[in-house]
Amino acid sequence: MSTIDDERPGGRQAERSERSTEALLDAAAELIAEVGLVAMTFAAIGERAGYSRGLVTARFGSKAGLVDALISRVWHALHDAGVVPMPRTAPALVSLTGLVDGIEAIVRDNPRDLRAMFALLFEAPGSDPELRARMAAFSDGMRTEIAGVLAGGVADGSIRAGIDPFAEAELLTGALHGISYQWLLDPVQVDASRAYAALRAMVVDRYATA
Repeated sequence: MSTIDDERPGGRQAERSERSTEALLDAAAELIAEVGLVAMTFAAIGERAGYSRGLVTARFGSKAGLVDALISRVWHALHDAGVVPMPRTAPALVSLTGLVDGIEAIVRDNPRDLRAMFALLFEAPGSDPELRARMAAFSDGMRTEIAGVLAGGVADGSIRAGIDPFAEAELLTGALHGISYQWLLDPVQVDASRAYAALRAMVVDRYATA
């Protein structure tokens, strides 16, 4: 029987629920990176996390719901790092280099979720329309954030004039995805920190007004 304390926000039951959800997402991220979304099963998630398949279904409902939960966790990690939404009150270059630093931090500190995200990104073009739409929206969100910061910087004079914010946002999003993917594919040969440092320097050189 649950107690009043269990039912309060932050009570024991809520804490157990949060822990089990995080464990299920951890297991799902590992399995997606290993076998892909199509081959992954809720039974395998439950087994790896130490819970029942029924709990996975109860928490996420479907694979689409699970993908949404993983995307939300990555987005919240970027938010907690102060990366998104990209600050519009800070100088544009600070926001842009902060985005590069934030992505690098996730690569360094939580590669499991990033491996899953890139497995989903590269599975999406040939997979079901729902996954494609979700991953396209994820990438579009990043492009929109970057384009908004660049456009604001051009308007206030902190970013050099004459650039196309949307084209540059596509370039930077591709670079961020590409560095992460290369590192995940071959972490021995690819030095992600070196690559992100080079991208950071490129951002400053490419967009600074002086």
